[in-house]
Amino acid sequence: PQNAALSSRLDTEFHIMVAEAAKNPLLRAAVVTLEDITNACYKRYDLYSVSLAASFEHHCGIFRAICDRDAYRAEEIMRLHTVESKKVLLSHGEDRK
Repeated sequence: PQNAALSSRLDTEFHIMVAEAAKNPLLRAAVVTLEDITNACYKRYDLYSVSLAASFEHHCGIFRAICDRDAYRAEEIMRLHTVESKKVLLSHGEDRK
């Protein structure tokens, strides 16, 4: 539980920092809202351990791409990250039917 809370906080901070780096207040607001919703779902269904390893890999790739100023690669990995996160949430919903 403590690791899940820390993972959630660091995940949220990463996403918000990336949005802030874009210097787009609307993007930041959207990310904060999405993080609130996602974290509520992950907490409710205890999904942190399911997505932790993949999330970390994605975040490292996004960070490297940003450092390399490779916007195309950063976007590509972020899209993959978004799709994979969505799959985790949706597949869990399917398991509960």
